[in-house]
Amino acid sequence: MAPSTVTSPRGEGLALWQKLASASLLAAYFLWFAWDGLHARWASDDMMNIYLPWKPGPWHLLYSQFALWHGEYRPMGGAFYVPMFHFFGFNPLPYRIAILLLLGLNVWVAYRFARALGCGELAATLAAAVVAYHGGLGSLHYNTDTIYDILCFTFYFGAFLYYAGIRSRGRLPGAGQTAVFLALFVCALNSKEMAVTLPVALLAYEMFFHLPDGWKPSALRAWVLGPGRTALWAGAVTLLSLYGKKYGPNGLLHSPNYQPVFTLERIVNFQRMWIRELFFWNDIGVIGMVAFWAAVTALAWALRRPALRFCWVFVVVAPLPIEFLEGRDQACLYIPLAAWAVFAAIIVSEEAARLSRNRALMAAFLAVPLLFWVRENRYLQKTYVHKAMVQQGLLTQEVIRQFDALQPRVPPHSEVVFLSDPFDGYDMEFIANLWLRDRTTNVHLQRIQRLPESEVAKMIRFTWENGKLVKL
Repeated sequence: MAPSTVTSPRGEGLALWQKLASASLLAAYFLWFAWDGLHARWASDDMMNIYLPWKPGPWHLLYSQFALWHGEYRPMGGAFYVPMFHFFGFNPLPYRIAILLLLGLNVWVAYRFARALGCGELAATLAAAVVAYHGGLGSLHYNTDTIYDILCFTFYFGAFLYYAGIRSRGRLPGAGQTAVFLALFVCALNSKEMAVTLPVALLAYEMFFHLPDGWKPSALRAWVLGPGRTALWAGAVTLLSLYGKKYGPNGLLHSPNYQPVFTLERIVNFQRMWIRELFFWNDIGVIGMVAFWAAVTALAWALRRPALRFCWVFVVVAPLPIEFLEGRDQACLYIPLAAWAVFAAIIVSEEAARLSRNRALMAAFLAVPLLFWVRENRYLQKTYVHKAMVQQGLLTQEVIRQFDALQPRVPPHSEVVFLSDPFDGYDMEFIANLWLRDRTTNVHLQRIQRLPESEVAKMIRFTWENGKLVKL
């Protein structure tokens, strides 16, 4: 009689116990590091990020979720900020709680991403642990203005997992399923521009996990119209989004800060930066960078693992939207981090499996990188990240407190001017508009606009004197 292939109840119980234990340890690890972020104050861009989607009104915010050709500034982030501001105002704690919940959700998403690529429990758990907290991406856990990266991660990999789940069952997405996928993809695009690489990720997934039947033109045509069609639809949506970013009335590419510079120097600087931040290297020269990529490429293509090859393509392609921009680091690396985590987890778990006959040796092999990882993250959190968090948002907090103390009131359709204010940018305009909660009121900053005295005399005037908000 052939042995039964059905798992015994005891085996099922053991597997469930292991999963619950892994999930509990992962959750504890995440909260141990991430809980500190609940104490963070406002980040530098938060007032602008609330004001920009709030000022035009809720119907415009809703419309902007669909009007990709308009190039609205990350409207999914506005869908986070505006309702939170409506219910909680200037209290940062509810925003921080929501960020913590989303980051926790993304740990599970990272685990499912690894499983979708064929990783076992150990590799998937290790990958999720890397995503759970990374000291090089510390701004994710302390800056509310990283909500764009966080939401983009959620929807980007949510769309990928939805698609991969259908394909893993040997099916192609139907019309309704394609619509659901594209809706998730649009949400990712509306969160941040990093999402434009998802169509390439789908094509790489198809190439490595669902190879075409052949390379003849007829076979390739059948593949494009079959397995490749969802990626083509996603590509069309991407082109519409890029059109909006370039030619839309509010297109992001109109801003000098989002003008790419296509030079070898920019590539080298970006590569050295992310290797330093993701792998805890203080610095790495050009030779070291080339050697690093040579080693990664050799591992990806020599070990004959589809997941490794997919991750190699992913980490090359995913950073392209920011690689030629200046100063894009930390939270901007959140999406590439997931693929790097899976890549490293596969290497570590396979070596652990090779040593599995000697459990003590295997445990020691796993313990060394895990202890190094925890130590480096804790060191960065205590030495740099937490100290920076303690200092941020102090001025914003004080100005809001002054508004609360003064309780200024102005009639609708008022023209308000601040003769002086303590900020360098437009933060006083944002805070004043939001505190007054009147979209018909216009706030001016004399420091920036230099209005004629005859106009200023007709306006409701405020100033900042000796650390105090004063209504004249």
